[in-house]
Amino acid sequence: MASLEDKPRPSNTGFKVFSLLVFLAALFGVMDMDVLGICLGSSQVNRPLFDLNLLAVGGILCCKLYLEAFRVGVKGEAVAYEDAQTTTHIMLLLILASFLL
Repeated sequence: MASLEDKPRPSNTGFKVFSLLVFLAALFGVMDMDVLGICLGSSQVNRPLFDLNLLAVGGILCCKLYLEAFRVGVKGEAVAYEDAQTTTHIMLLLILASFLL
């Protein structure tokens, strides 16, 4: 029996284009409603918690970029949990922190 890696994969270009269009539509909606401006300028927003949440989300993004862009893209490593336990645990803590804030 052949493994899944031996079988040819179907092209998913249509799905990628659809996903990109949905993302762009959502981004346009967020920009059109000026969500960031409302969040940053509103007096009802708890500024310290909002800033900490932005910091946590930025940390998640940096960890993800490190794992997927640097280690996989630049170094060419195959990243698994055993190889990136510290980064994975940092990301989990940041996800928990952003959820609680």
